[in-house]
Amino acid sequence: MGDGVAHAGGPGTPPGSPSTTVTPDHVRALLEHAAGEERVLIVIQGRVEVVAAARLRDPAYEGALEVASTQDLDAMSALSPPQKADPEILASVLQAAISRLGA
Repeated sequence: MGDGVAHAGGPGTPPGSPSTTVTPDHVRALLEHAAGEERVLIVIQGRVEVVAAARLRDPAYEGALEVASTQDLDAMSALSPPQKADPEILASVLQAAISRLGA
């Protein structure tokens, strides 16, 4: 994640391998942000990524579907029972949202 991007698929997936599955690693990348840093979970060209919100202005991210931001996830975690803050559960919720959007 040194490039400001959390790629889908986890450690066993080669970089660049497309995946439209939200993983707990994506959720952690959103939840474990530095103070003042806004990150966004996006779907672009058939893959899920977490990027710094500022990078969305880059032409490479044109057409990306914004699914959830750091603020969205912080709000979901704060308003939910403790088990809802579990990365596995939040990943499932975000995956369902992507499915409903048809991405």
